Amino acid sequence: MGEADSRTRTDRPTFAEMCGQRPTPEQLLTTVQHRLSDAVRSSLHRAHAIYSETVDDTRAESWVSFHLVTSPSSHARVEIVVVDDRFGFIANDASLYLDRIAWGDDAVAWIRTCVEVLDALLASDLRIRVRKTLFGRRTGAVWIPARNGGWNGDLVACRGRGEEKVFPRPWFDTSS
Repeated sequence: MGEADSRTRTDRPTFAEMCGQRPTPEQLLTTVQHRLSDAVRSSLHRAHAIYSETVDDTRAESWVSFHLVTSPSSHARVEIVVVDDRFGFIANDASLYLDRIAWGDDAVAWIRTCVEVLDALLASDLRIRVRKTLFGRRTGAVWIPARNGGWNGDLVACRGRGEEKVFPRPWFDTSS
């Protein structure tokens, strides 16, 4: 296992759980989740974004959600999530995910890439493409302006299907 690999947890209850002392959601966060959450927080502070932060959990894992405050006229709903080994950026049903497995054991490079992508999204217009699936559910993709640009998310939306929306910068409320 890697450097601080407390990322998986067995299904067996711990001694504290058997004694009725369930760990808090913050205690279930892994070291990598803490580092990425701190980096996301720093990016949001640099951009002067207004957001709320929550830590949620199930019995086996926790995740951190950052809900960005957007102007009511834009109708944008934006959430950033750090779940186990996954970074997510969700905007009005369009989603962008960066999975740590693609970087192997190099958690530092994965966190750096996640922060670069987030910084690029915060510094530019937010472009999303949303479509309805065969069963009526909405899904989509997010345009990443960094590294020569590209769509990330639902494969069909990435290929051009769906309604494209552009939220001009700053698409989030700022504290300045």
